[in-house]
Amino acid sequence: MTLNELLDTLEIPYMSDGHPHCRPGWVNVDCICSSGWQHWRLGINLRDLHSSCWQCGWKPTDRVLSELSGKRQHVVRRLLAEVDGDYLPTKQVSLKGK
Repeated sequence: MTLNELLDTLEIPYMSDGHPHCRPGWVNVDCICSSGWQHWRLGINLRDLHSSCWQCGWKPTDRVLSELSGKRQHVVRRLLAEVDGDYLPTKQVSLKGK
């Protein structure tokens, strides 16, 4: 399932181009913390599925999609685990010393 298909399944409006907040590699939805509808301030990165709002910063993607859709968070997490397509880890980070 792609991220766009997930958003369609959850009936969450989104944009991926045609708005000043939209950038390549991101899908935009309304932020749960920002006032206003269809401002598309919160982007979900297609590579690693992290979410970031232009106004208020990082947000947990499962919480955002849960609040926007009205679905329970564990249901959204299960659906997020099925998202594929452009979802690739960006890089491996070593936690070992220098």
